[in-house]
Amino acid sequence: MDALPLFHRVRGERCVLVGGGEVARRKLELLLAAGAAVTIVAPECDDGIEALAGQGRVALTRRRFRAADLDGAVLAVAA
Repeated sequence: MDALPLFHRVRGERCVLVGGGEVARRKLELLLAAGAAVTIVAPECDDGIEALAGQGRVALTRRRFRAADLDGAVLAVAA
C-alpha cells in the first residue's frame, strides 16, 4: 500500500508540521484548508512558508524539532 488515507477533524486544533521545504508547503496548504492552527518547526523554510508566517497565518519556530513541540497538538506531520 502506497498511501494511508487519514481523516481527522483539525478545525481550530493545534497541528505541528515539521519541515520547511516544498513537501511541507503542500502539507501546510491541506492543513490550512481544513482550518488547523498550524505551528511549523524547521531551521529553514521556503519563501511560501515564510510569507504565510509573515502574514500571521501560521506560527513558525526556526529551529530543529524537539519532542516538547508536540505538547497540546492533536496531529503532527513530518515533511
